[in-house]
Amino acid sequence: MAPPKSSASKKRKVNEPTSGSSSSFSDYKFLSAFNQNQFYGRVSEREIIPEVGKVVESLVREFYAKAVPQPGQQYGYISYVRGKSIDYSPSSIERMLMVKRTSSTRSYKERTKQQDPGFDEILNEICVMHVRWINDKDGVPNQLRRRDLSPQARGWLEFVRRSLIPTSNTSEVTKERAVLIYSIMKGENINVGEMIANNINKVLKSTSDNTRQVLTAKKMAKVIAVHPLHRARERRAQAHEQQQQQQEEEAEEQPQFLALQPPP
Repeated sequence: MAPPKSSASKKRKVNEPTSGSSSSFSDYKFLSAFNQNQFYGRVSEREIIPEVGKVVESLVREFYAKAVPQPGQQYGYISYVRGKSIDYSPSSIERMLMVKRTSSTRSYKERTKQQDPGFDEILNEICVMHVRWINDKDGVPNQLRRRDLSPQARGWLEFVRRSLIPTSNTSEVTKERAVLIYSIMKGENINVGEMIANNINKVLKSTSDNTRQVLTAKKMAKVIAVHPLHRARERRAQAHEQQQQQQEEEAEEQPQFLALQPPP
């Protein structure tokens, strides 16, 4: 009697076509043979999102520490790292990021200056249905909750809170960030360079001493440390993996005995 066929043999085999072949076109994955050839010939081997290199934290700390002005001087857009001057002015940041202006007549900056930036429009654009603003003590809309945002808006929130208006709070969305997400989704003009540069100075001002003394690199590092809990979790996870791997290696070195069952 022939042995039963394994379940793996019943599965449909799909061979990935080469870049130049269109005979084995997969209508399950692609709209046309042209799209399939584009994928395997041009897109599949391309690095869509390059890996982020190693960040030297000491250089970041030195940048923030040396950006604090001397007592009596105004905050500017110049810092020094290893004796080199770093220009973080809005125009310099926009040149580095190659930011281009849109054709929109509205801008994020103008919207934030208004007493009512369009609260109802913002709810309709970035939130799910039946959501209301959380008001402050004066009854003015102040913030939203992350779970109230639409999937697309939640994606933009991650970008905004990590790159443009940094925060470690992942559950609440301030009015400033909500308006920014709305402006991004509507294609309005946003001065990214000015936003990043002013946020750097905002961090410096909020961490300055009342005595107006220049902060040291060690003290600034304690204030601007990014996501310390996240790094601690990563260290614990790495230690757990190393411990588990060591236990597996020790178990392999132990002699294995087959337990024999006594005859009935």
